[in-house]
Amino acid sequence: MLLIYDEVQTGVGRTGQWFFAGSGAGGGVVPDVVTLAKALGSGVPVGACLTTEGVAGAIKENDLGTTFGGGMLAMAATLATLEAIEADGMLENARAVEAYLREGLKGVSHVAGLRGLGLLLGVELDAPVAAKAQQALLEQHIITGTSSDARVLRLLPPLCLKTEEAGLFVEELKRAMESLTCAQPS
Repeated sequence: MLLIYDEVQTGVGRTGQWFFAGSGAGGGVVPDVVTLAKALGSGVPVGACLTTEGVAGAIKENDLGTTFGGGMLAMAATLATLEAIEADGMLENARAVEAYLREGLKGVSHVAGLRGLGLLLGVELDAPVAAKAQQALLEQHIITGTSSDARVLRLLPPLCLKTEEAGLFVEELKRAMESLTCAQPS
Protein backbone atom coordinates (compact mmCIF):
# COMPACT_ATOMS: atom_id res chain seq x y z
CA MET A 1 0.00 0.00 0.00
CA LEU A 2 1.34 3.44 -0.94
CA LEU A 3 1.03 6.58 1.15
CA ILE A 4 0.08 9.53 -1.08
CA TYR A 5 0.01 13.16 0.07
CA ASP A 6 -2.06 15.61 -1.96
CA GLU A 7 -0.08 18.83 -1.65
CA VAL A 8 -1.91 20.73 -4.38
CA GLN A 9 -2.66 23.47 -1.82
CA THR A 10 -0.09 22.82 0.91
CA GLY A 11 3.00 22.31 -1.24
CA VAL A 12 5.48 24.73 -2.81
CA GLY A 13 5.97 26.78 0.35
CA ARG A 14 2.38 27.47 1.44
CA THR A 15 3.03 26.12 4.96
CA GLY A 16 6.40 27.87 5.29
CA GLN A 17 8.22 24.70 4.17
CA TRP A 18 8.57 23.34 0.65
CA PHE A 19 6.18 20.52 1.59
CA PHE A 20 4.04 19.48 4.52
CA ALA A 21 5.28 15.94 3.77
CA GLY A 22 8.41 15.20 5.76
CA SER A 23 8.10 18.39 7.83
CA GLY A 24 8.14 18.56 11.59
CA ALA A 25 4.50 19.66 11.54
CA GLY A 26 3.66 16.51 9.60
CA GLY A 27 5.50 14.32 12.10
CA GLY A 28 8.38 13.81 9.67
CA VAL A 29 6.30 11.32 7.69
CA VAL A 30 7.65 10.91 4.16
CA PRO A 31 5.00 9.57 1.75
CA ASP A 32 5.62 7.41 -1.30
CA VAL A 33 3.97 9.94 -3.63
CA VAL A 34 3.36 13.71 -3.40
CA THR A 35 1.07 15.51 -5.84
CA LEU A 36 1.61 19.21 -6.62
CA ALA A 37 -0.13 21.89 -8.68
CA LYS A 38 -1.56 25.43 -8.28
CA ALA A 39 1.37 27.43 -6.84
CA LEU A 40 3.87 25.36 -8.80
CA GLY A 41 3.36 27.49 -11.92
CA SER A 42 2.33 30.83 -10.36
CA GLY A 43 -0.98 30.77 -12.19
CA VAL A 44 0.14 28.82 -15.26
CA PRO A 45 -1.61 25.42 -15.22
CA VAL A 46 0.91 22.76 -14.24
CA GLY A 47 0.99 19.70 -12.02
CA ALA A 48 3.62 17.31 -10.78
CA CYS A 49 3.85 13.95 -9.08
CA LEU A 50 6.92 13.27 -6.94
CA THR A 51 7.75 9.71 -5.92
CA THR A 52 10.29 7.77 -3.95
CA GLU A 53 12.97 5.90 -5.88
CA GLY A 54 11.14 2.65 -5.13
CA VAL A 55 7.93 3.85 -6.76
CA ALA A 56 9.76 5.46 -9.67
CA GLY A 57 11.66 2.22 -10.27
CA ALA A 58 8.40 0.30 -10.63
CA ILE A 59 7.15 2.58 -13.42
CA LYS A 60 7.99 1.23 -16.87
CA GLU A 61 8.08 2.86 -20.27
CA ASN A 62 4.56 3.69 -21.50
CA ASP A 63 3.01 3.23 -18.01
CA LEU A 64 2.34 6.97 -17.91
CA GLY A 65 0.99 9.31 -20.53
CA THR A 66 0.02 12.95 -20.77
CA THR A 67 -1.51 15.22 -23.36
CA PHE A 68 0.24 18.43 -22.31
CA GLY A 69 3.15 17.11 -20.23
CA GLY A 70 6.40 19.01 -20.37
CA GLY A 71 5.00 22.06 -22.18
CA MET A 72 7.61 24.80 -22.53
CA LEU A 73 5.46 27.56 -20.99
CA ALA A 74 4.50 25.45 -17.96
CA MET A 75 8.08 24.33 -17.42
CA ALA A 76 9.42 27.89 -17.71
CA ALA A 77 6.78 29.11 -15.24
CA THR A 78 7.64 26.29 -12.83
CA LEU A 79 11.35 27.01 -12.97
CA ALA A 80 10.79 30.75 -12.50
CA THR A 81 8.47 30.08 -9.55
CA LEU A 82 10.91 27.81 -7.76
CA GLU A 83 13.81 30.20 -8.39
CA ALA A 84 11.82 33.18 -7.08
CA ILE A 85 10.74 31.34 -3.93
CA GLU A 86 14.39 30.57 -3.14
CA ALA A 87 15.94 33.86 -4.26
CA ASP A 88 13.37 36.02 -2.47
CA GLY A 89 13.38 34.00 0.75
CA MET A 90 9.64 33.34 0.52
CA LEU A 91 9.68 30.30 2.81
CA GLU A 92 11.28 32.35 5.58
CA ASN A 93 8.88 35.19 4.79
CA ALA A 94 5.85 32.89 5.11
CA ARG A 95 7.03 31.81 8.56
CA ALA A 96 7.73 35.40 9.61
CA VAL A 97 4.33 36.64 8.46
CA GLU A 98 2.65 33.70 10.21
CA ALA A 99 4.43 34.62 13.46
CA TYR A 100 3.44 38.27 13.00
CA LEU A 101 -0.21 37.33 12.45
CA ARG A 102 -0.24 34.97 15.43
CA GLU A 103 1.00 37.78 17.66
CA GLY A 104 -1.04 40.58 16.05
CA LEU A 105 -4.34 38.72 16.12
CA LYS A 106 -4.03 38.14 19.89
CA GLY A 107 -5.23 41.71 20.41
CA VAL A 108 -8.25 41.50 18.12
CA SER A 109 -11.58 41.15 19.90
CA HIS A 110 -13.62 38.07 19.01
CA VAL A 111 -10.62 36.25 17.51
CA ALA A 112 -10.51 32.90 19.29
CA GLY A 113 -7.39 31.56 17.57
CA LEU A 114 -5.38 30.99 14.44
CA ARG A 115 -5.23 27.55 12.79
CA GLY A 116 -2.80 26.34 10.17
CA LEU A 117 0.81 26.93 9.16
CA GLY A 118 2.74 29.49 7.15
CA LEU A 119 0.32 31.29 4.87
CA LEU A 120 -2.38 28.62 4.91
CA LEU A 121 -4.36 29.96 7.85
CA GLY A 122 -7.80 30.04 9.36
CA VAL A 123 -8.78 32.84 11.73
CA GLU A 124 -11.16 31.30 14.24
CA LEU A 125 -13.79 33.76 15.48
CA ASP A 126 -15.89 33.34 18.62
CA ALA A 127 -19.15 33.81 16.69
CA PRO A 128 -20.43 32.61 13.29
CA VAL A 129 -19.69 35.93 11.54
CA ALA A 130 -16.87 34.97 9.15
CA ALA A 131 -18.97 35.84 6.06
CA LYS A 132 -19.78 39.28 7.49
CA ALA A 133 -16.13 39.86 8.39
CA GLN A 134 -15.10 38.76 4.89
CA GLN A 135 -17.50 41.27 3.34
CA ALA A 136 -16.29 44.09 5.60
CA LEU A 137 -12.68 43.30 4.68
CA LEU A 138 -13.53 43.13 0.98
CA GLU A 139 -14.98 46.65 1.21
CA GLN A 140 -11.47 47.67 2.35
CA HIS A 141 -9.92 45.81 -0.63
CA ILE A 142 -8.67 42.90 1.48
CA ILE A 143 -9.50 39.51 0.00
CA THR A 144 -10.10 36.61 2.37
CA GLY A 145 -12.16 33.46 2.18
CA THR A 146 -14.66 31.64 4.32
CA SER A 147 -15.01 27.96 5.06
CA SER A 148 -17.73 25.45 5.84
CA ASP A 149 -17.33 26.62 9.45
CA ALA A 150 -19.13 29.99 9.77
CA ARG A 151 -16.63 30.92 12.49
CA VAL A 152 -13.51 30.59 10.30
CA LEU A 153 -12.07 33.20 7.98
CA ARG A 154 -9.57 31.66 5.52
CA LEU A 155 -6.28 33.38 4.69
CA LEU A 156 -4.29 32.24 1.66
CA PRO A 157 -2.18 35.28 0.78
CA PRO A 158 0.75 35.11 -1.65
CA LEU A 159 4.08 33.98 -0.25
CA CYS A 160 5.48 37.46 -0.93
CA LEU A 161 3.05 39.15 1.52
CA LYS A 162 5.01 41.45 3.83
CA THR A 163 4.39 41.98 7.52
CA GLU A 164 3.37 45.60 6.79
CA GLU A 165 0.59 44.30 4.55
CA ALA A 166 -0.40 41.70 7.14
CA GLY A 167 -0.57 44.62 9.60
CA LEU A 168 -3.17 46.30 7.39
CA PHE A 169 -5.22 43.10 7.53
CA VAL A 170 -4.98 42.99 11.34
CA GLU A 171 -6.08 46.65 11.65
CA GLU A 172 -8.99 46.22 9.25
CA LEU A 173 -10.09 43.00 10.96
CA LYS A 174 -10.08 44.90 14.28
CA ARG A 175 -12.35 47.53 12.75
CA ALA A 176 -14.58 44.92 11.15
CA MET A 177 -14.99 42.95 14.36
CA GLU A 178 -15.74 46.12 16.34
CA SER A 179 -18.40 47.20 13.85
CA LEU A 180 -19.90 43.69 13.73
CA THR A 181 -19.97 43.60 17.53
CA CYS A 182 -21.74 46.97 17.65
CA ALA A 183 -24.26 45.78 15.04
CA GLN A 184 -25.08 42.59 16.94
CA PRO A 185 -28.21 42.78 19.12
CA SER A 186 -27.41 42.32 22.81
